[in-house]
Amino acid sequence: MRTPLLIVTVPLFVFFVGVAGTHKLDRWTVAASTAAAAGMFLVMWVRDDAPQHVLNGQRGAEGERRTERALRKLEREGWRVEHDIQRDGRANVDHVVHGPHRVFRLETKNLAGTIRVTDGVVEAQQFDDPDEVFRYFSLASRVRGASAELSARLREETGRRAWVDGVVAIWGRFEQEIVEHEHVAYVAGSRLADWLHQRDAAAAVSARRA
Repeated sequence: MRTPLLIVTVPLFVFFVGVAGTHKLDRWTVAASTAAAAGMFLVMWVRDDAPQHVLNGQRGAEGERRTERALRKLEREGWRVEHDIQRDGRANVDHVVHGPHRVFRLETKNLAGTIRVTDGVVEAQQFDDPDEVFRYFSLASRVRGASAELSARLREETGRRAWVDGVVAIWGRFEQEIVEHEHVAYVAGSRLADWLHQRDAAAAVSARRA
């Protein structure tokens, strides 16, 4: 909407300046007109603020971009990484990472507030209101289910069993940094690439021992 807005407002602004300059309006009239226009702009700006679901979508998209940037280190080392995988009639998969010995299905959460994981539930305590805590009860089961589904699909495609790790990449104030609970790992975005490296290396050691 920025271009149409400029097309409409710039001529109005030029018209106002032209009238003020050619008709010798007194300064109080100019000041009152400017104040009225500024007040109208503020009302429209507040009224047309993006709804919460749009703001949440923007925050989520930014989190996915940050995860994508964090995974580039692994891509340069030969790992295969897929982003924003569309599925018919269902929510998209944020990221799938294929390491040398392990496959990871990632979901990104970019959250405001102080973030904790308690018994497998992600909690975000808001900065401006400590009594307000958002809890994501269905996140763990959704990640586990999607990981199992991906594992089954890879086995069908390759003929080999493929264990898929479910991971939640968390961006925000997450002081715990790494929490593992019931086959889901919650990892701070800043630690993500290193953690994936370590988990893949551990899988390689286990395979050799087996």
